Amino acid sequence: MADVTSNLSLLHVYGVPRDIRHGKVPSVWHGGFKYENEFDDVKSGIKHLLYGEGDTIKRMADLIYDKSYKLHQFSQSNVQELVGWINNE
Repeated sequence: MADVTSNLSLLHVYGVPRDIRHGKVPSVWHGGFKYENEFDDVKSGIKHLLYGEGDTIKRMADLIYDKSYKLHQFSQSNVQELVGWINNE
């Protein structure tokens, strides 16, 4: 889980550029994300979002609203930014 949370902590939504400029090492949501989500749920949700079948917009909505995919402390902005990373946007 440490690798996943470390990489997700680089999302700009969490203010990482600001933190790095001020010499802080980014942490993922002060630990809440990794304690409030099971690792298998994180893997399943992110995999569905980025590589699942069907429409990207539908998969984004799944991760934001569907209880079977939704992750604690992972908002709409996180979902949108992560999809942008994968699609080079």
